[in-house]
Amino acid sequence: MSNWVLSFLLGSLICELSSGRAKLDISPVSAQNKGSRCRRTAGDIQYSFQSCDTLSPCRAEGGTTEECEVAIGQPESLQVTSVTDGRCPGSEAVVLAWTPSRYGMAFLRGFHVRLHSEDGSEVKCKRLAINRTRQLDASDADIEFRASFCVSFSTLYFIQVYAYPFLHIKTDEFRRATTTHRSRACGDTHSEVYCTNCMNFEGYAKESCIKKWVPSNITISGVGTSVRISFNTAPNSYSIPSYSVFYARQHTANWSYVTLQHKSARHGYVETTLQDLTPGANYTIQIFSDLLDSTRKQIVYYLKETEASPIYVAVTATALILVTVAVILSLFLHKCLRRRKNGISKSDLAGTLMLPPSVPPQSCPRRPPPSIFLCYSSCEGPGHIRLVLALASYLQQHCACQVTLDLWEEEVMAREGHMTWLSEQIGRCRFVMVLCSESLKRLVDLPSSSSSSSSSSSPDDCRGRHLFMAAAALAGEQLLRAQLSSGDLSKFITVSFSQGVEGGEERSHVPRVLELATHYQLMEDFPQLFSHLHFLPLEQPGVRLRVSNINKDDYFCVGSGYALFCALRDRPLQLT
Repeated sequence: MSNWVLSFLLGSLICELSSGRAKLDISPVSAQNKGSRCRRTAGDIQYSFQSCDTLSPCRAEGGTTEECEVAIGQPESLQVTSVTDGRCPGSEAVVLAWTPSRYGMAFLRGFHVRLHSEDGSEVKCKRLAINRTRQLDASDADIEFRASFCVSFSTLYFIQVYAYPFLHIKTDEFRRATTTHRSRACGDTHSEVYCTNCMNFEGYAKESCIKKWVPSNITISGVGTSVRISFNTAPNSYSIPSYSVFYARQHTANWSYVTLQHKSARHGYVETTLQDLTPGANYTIQIFSDLLDSTRKQIVYYLKETEASPIYVAVTATALILVTVAVILSLFLHKCLRRRKNGISKSDLAGTLMLPPSVPPQSCPRRPPPSIFLCYSSCEGPGHIRLVLALASYLQQHCACQVTLDLWEEEVMAREGHMTWLSEQIGRCRFVMVLCSESLKRLVDLPSSSSSSSSSSSPDDCRGRHLFMAAAALAGEQLLRAQLSSGDLSKFITVSFSQGVEGGEERSHVPRVLELATHYQLMEDFPQLFSHLHFLPLEQPGVRLRVSNINKDDYFCVGSGYALFCALRDRPLQLT
């Protein structure tokens, strides 16, 4: 009996002495375990990192019926620590640490760890798989798991840790642990030479300096229908292989380009000549190095018209006369053939006139992105404004749309005038999309009483209401005109976010003047909205087109979709 007591005291002493070392301490007494116990380390459970796949439900992960009926709790105590690690040159190393939930521990298989940068340009993901050599239980909730990442300096990251298997993606997305982390600036951990000197090729600044390089001396001269461009090249130490010159006539999307090799430079300059341009037009010219995410130097150049010589005028007039005669003869022959159509056989036609068969085009031009004018109410508060910005960014960055938003065009609006700009955008854009809300319907349907009440109570809360009231009125007028003339109402779209509200109530937020427009409830109907915007049927007999990250269950897996999800989540449930 004394030996047993001695062994117990010796084991307790070892736990106490090791409490100061890595992840060993005394666990608090639980309701189910009356005695003290030594906290387990991650070494008690073997785990490895795998390639990070998309989030899949339990059934898709090959889970059994028993495993797929038990929900696993969200990870706990998620912390982020910045460390110094030589394996992350030119970036900062961060270590994520968390503990699992004691709920569903017996069915835990691992974790998905995801990092999103604030602008969505950087996404990192790791999948931690537990090699289960024994049955896990609630006592293993004290085990600390870790994952390390190399992140960019001075960047805000959104961090998510999911425990899997998941029961359902829709419900389990709220069972994750989330936090944010802003990485340190380069100057906080390195010297100024390392961070800012472009010629220090062992430092962090080299890549940033090379990507920000643009030519400092550019010469452009136009002659007739040609433009000659010359500019200085980057230093040889930058190792830039080539440069691109993109050019297009203003207000068009028909971009052309030429590539200039760095090795072809003479005395530090390269040059090229752009052909077949239109005199009397403005051209947008962009010059940049052929490196990923490099900075572009943009110039607007006006190609002057040249006076025509007498010989050129005479030749042009002669050509015009010949073309006119050819058109008249073609019309005459066509008219004769129509008159004799019933009495002439195909063989006779072959002997008298043979028209060339129609040749299908060899390549189809790229369809321009659909242009959308997004209208909304500014009286819902800052949360609604963030939701509008997130929706516009998601449509433009992920859904290949060109969105026009007043928040992005304030300088143009001030220069052209608000009403002039508004009328031009509604007429120019292919679609007019109205984000419906309670205040939008109230102010549009009852403009006089609403505006007077709002102005008397808090005019600053509803600044700019006259703009979207005018936009809704103009859209409603054009909608009615389209119904009476062509019957094509596809240009006008109304959308609303359900936020747990039945569709009938959200549909009631549509103003009366826009009730004829097609309505979509987001995010449930977003695939149908995507099909509407791109004239692209997602389902045909025997064919189903799958577009990733536009459904309500996966749109948040991209950076702009996650920003939309956060804006929708943080929006108040009841808008006033």
